Amino acid sequence: MSKGKILIVEDDFIEAMDIQRSLESYDFEVPYIASTGDEALDKILEIQPDLVLMDIILRGNKDGIEVANKIKDLEIPVIFLTVHSEDSTMEKVKLTEPYGYFKKPFDITEMKYAIEFAIYKNRQDKSTKRLRSKIIKVFNESQQISHIGSWDWNIKTNSSWWSDETYKIFEVPKNYKPSFEADINFVYPDDYVKFEKQIKNSLETHEPLNSEIRVSTANKTVKYCKILGKVHLDDQGEPKRFTGTVMDITQKKNDE
Repeated sequence: MSKGKILIVEDDFIEAMDIQRSLESYDFEVPYIASTGDEALDKILEIQPDLVLMDIILRGNKDGIEVANKIKDLEIPVIFLTVHSEDSTMEKVKLTEPYGYFKKPFDITEMKYAIEFAIYKNRQDKSTKRLRSKIIKVFNESQQISHIGSWDWNIKTNSSWWSDETYKIFEVPKNYKPSFEADINFVYPDDYVKFEKQIKNSLETHEPLNSEIRVSTANKTVKYCKILGKVHLDDQGEPKRFTGTVMDITQKKNDE
């Protein structure tokens, strides 16, 4: 099974072929090698790769930086290859918001891990954006949601992450370190057992979490929250991450 589809944009054909062979040995799919910026743009639209591995200096009238700027809205991660590391070049590179860059010569094993991480993170970001977009469309029309926050629980490492809006919902300072054991204690006592069962059910069945509960914030304010979550599985089919969104629907409940 392919780990992802990679488009190589490199005008040194021999070097590009070496990279292609190496990536294919790591189970990546490399359907095409482009040598100019215009060719890269055509193939990106045609192939829709999971990642573009691109040299900065290319033949033709478009360099890698210009190509990266043109495909920004497609949300395809870019990793740059370069022999140039001048400050002026790097400042232009940063503006394209790449997922990384490698100065030639590079270690192909390090590149493999960088590509795997970039593809994984981009897929997670897209999943979160789609979920947030759906939630905003469904609920924001009523103007009854104060805040919409995101959360991410890494089951393997038992570590958590909250967005800024989630901190606002639970009224905790930014030095608070989220963790599943601590986070679940915000659930209002009368709803604790119900919510714990819903979490357990999602982890066991891999079904999405859809729950409405009360929470008691750090300032002891009682709020109604809607919590949506998605279970992500590892290669063995076991839960590895639980990500989702929390919405403050107190105003909505009060209106009802």
